[in-house]
Amino acid sequence: MKKYFTIIYSRGPNWKGDLNWTEQSLLTHGQYMSELSKQGILILGGPFDDGTGGQSVIKVENISIAEQILEKDPAILEGVFTATIHPWLIAFE
Repeated sequence: MKKYFTIIYSRGPNWKGDLNWTEQSLLTHGQYMSELSKQGILILGGPFDDGTGGQSVIKVENISIAEQILEKDPAILEGVFTATIHPWLIAFE
């Protein structure tokens, strides 16, 4: 049975100063997220409107798979973001 996980993204060590997220090196991150969406893994995701980071919700079998997905994220690999994964129990839909 698949479970939901939320990933909270924060500015990483290679975030470019006080520039907006639209001015960061996030093209490959966007492509990666788009592919996860096409595969039915990414349920929703996007930046916080205050520019402090972003969030995504994924649906996979276990936290190990969620961690593998995060470890392959170009924005994590390039240090633009850091992130934490949280198992998420949906109480209301």
